[in-house]
Amino acid sequence: NQAEKEFESYFYKMKFLVCILFLVLTACNSDKVELAFGTVLNNQEYVLEANLDVLALAGEDSLEPESMQTKLKVFSTLTQLEVYDDGSARYEMQVDSVDYSSNKRSVEELAYMEKYLQTQNFQYKIASNGTMDTIFPMENFVAVDGINELEIPRLFAKIQPVLPDHKVGVGDSWERHHSFNNKGSLTTVYKTFRVEDIFYHDGLKLAKLNLGVRYKQLEEDASIKLESTDFLVGKGTMLFDLVNGQVYSIHLEFTGNLNVADKLNNAQVPELKMHQVLKLERRGDHG
Repeated sequence: NQAEKEFESYFYKMKFLVCILFLVLTACNSDKVELAFGTVLNNQEYVLEANLDVLALAGEDSLEPESMQTKLKVFSTLTQLEVYDDGSARYEMQVDSVDYSSNKRSVEELAYMEKYLQTQNFQYKIASNGTMDTIFPMENFVAVDGINELEIPRLFAKIQPVLPDHKVGVGDSWERHHSFNNKGSLTTVYKTFRVEDIFYHDGLKLAKLNLGVRYKQLEEDASIKLESTDFLVGKGTMLFDLVNGQVYSIHLEFTGNLNVADKLNNAQVPELKMHQVLKLERRGDHG
């Protein structure tokens, strides 16, 4: 009858539309895209957050474990200074303002730390794939006695992505590493990446990547020596702006255990369990 014919026609139209939509989505997700940092960059505002929780595992003489929490929020401006013939570029990260808190520091210490952090402008050179050639002036920063969780360039180096040298699509993965000088010792950071999605958001084409990071930590000054018992491991996600060739946002969580030696008192501190959350978010265009 007529009703059955109309329903059958409607059914096949809907089936056709669903097939077309499926093909469009499949085509979008199967696109191969180039992940590379852009060679033309307007000044960008970024906010970096670093929240650290350290738990000293209870020893035989301790009734309960000691803990330390610090929260750091840095507002900064990223400026591209120069682009080279090989596609690499030199950037400057200018620290605009800092908000720092800790449950183990006095009001005077907190004020000093914020002032110290606001001096940490730095420059770096990277290839188009994100490989960091040099960070300036990493070697010039004055270390803060104790657990030095407050060097903005080192936090930045942890989360800086290293991109592939070829086009990639959803499901593709790669592994890269880079090293930097850490007060006379070389720290190598190993990173893995996997493309989870390619999509559009607010007029931008973004690639969503799953991240894995691991590195061994060794810090030493006149008062303390800190060394990771094994690799410190980080997992998280990154959104990369394919239109402008820039990081849009990063979220990483690190965990691991640390051994600490008190050099001034010739004593071994109970093993520390570390949990750190790093976030980087682009805030907008300027100039």
